[in-house]
Amino acid sequence: MDVEINIRSPKIALMNTSPRGREKVKEILKANGLEVVIAISVSEYLFSRQFSEDIDAVFIDIDEESDEDLDLLNKVLADASFPVVFSDSCNWDDFQHWGRRVSVKLFNTIQHHLVHGKAKEYDGIIVESIDLSEAIDEIDSSLQQAEDSEQNVIVLAASLGGPVAVRQYIEAINARPQACFILAQHIGEGFSEVLAAQLNKCNELITVVTAESGCRIENGTVFVAPVGERIIINPDGLMTLVRETRPSLYKPCIDFIMEEVSQRYGENSSAIIFTGMGDDGSKGCLHIVKSGGVVWAQDSATCDISSMPDCARDTGQVTYTGTPTQLAGKTMEYYGCRKIAVEE
Repeated sequence: MDVEINIRSPKIALMNTSPRGREKVKEILKANGLEVVIAISVSEYLFSRQFSEDIDAVFIDIDEESDEDLDLLNKVLADASFPVVFSDSCNWDDFQHWGRRVSVKLFNTIQHHLVHGKAKEYDGIIVESIDLSEAIDEIDSSLQQAEDSEQNVIVLAASLGGPVAVRQYIEAINARPQACFILAQHIGEGFSEVLAAQLNKCNELITVVTAESGCRIENGTVFVAPVGERIIINPDGLMTLVRETRPSLYKPCIDFIMEEVSQRYGENSSAIIFTGMGDDGSKGCLHIVKSGGVVWAQDSATCDISSMPDCARDTGQVTYTGTPTQLAGKTMEYYGCRKIAVEE
């Protein structure tokens, strides 16, 4: 049976962009093959629920929102039946490049949410869903140590109360560590980009972004692990994201991420277990230490819920315990830091 092809531009709902920039954003998205059919604020959407069934994705400009509006954004995510893409880095000096990057991300997000086996054509661009689960066994069998034997990678593991603890940790770093970070934070699907955007504002020395295919492991960068996708780190440090098919109670699964990092980076892998419920990360501690790395944990007194770091300590693999601020100091001491000037 032939697949029905719809020839049209993807329809986008634009949220939170200020009136000043709204028309410019609409124009740049249109120039890249997207059609903005509605522009509305978060509060207006929650009041009217104006999106139609024809919307293919929602684009939210977080930069126009304050930290206090996160609750509203969370309600949008809980309510929306559409794919949601966030951005807080509109660069008016390089607006064409920014618009192209956002448009590609919207196309990729729409692709990810298409039903398997179906395709749509958008102005001549075929967008298909690809089931990568059959490639998982091949990926597992081809895991290799990273080519850069000097690269340090730290898994920041957190659950309930984690965003506050990780923020305190990042804020306390006063020099760029000679290490890259992967933040494995238990969180609702679609909210990892909001978390990355907020954490990216708290320290000019540290860059926080959502992990995506094509990203490269880099010192001073925190990659937030997305929900529902597995991060495959290639030997050259490039990331590939595939659909996560391994069963787990936790999303993202900290144990899986710690195991992946330990296999890639051996003795240069490490982990810090922050506040959280459950025991996710305990098995990962064994993988990290077995590979030659180290595991630290947040002290129970400063945790909202201390179950996760307590379970990690119960494995006997945790060699240092401290507050988020103390853990930041330990990171700089252990890995060595390169003092750099922050541009005004």
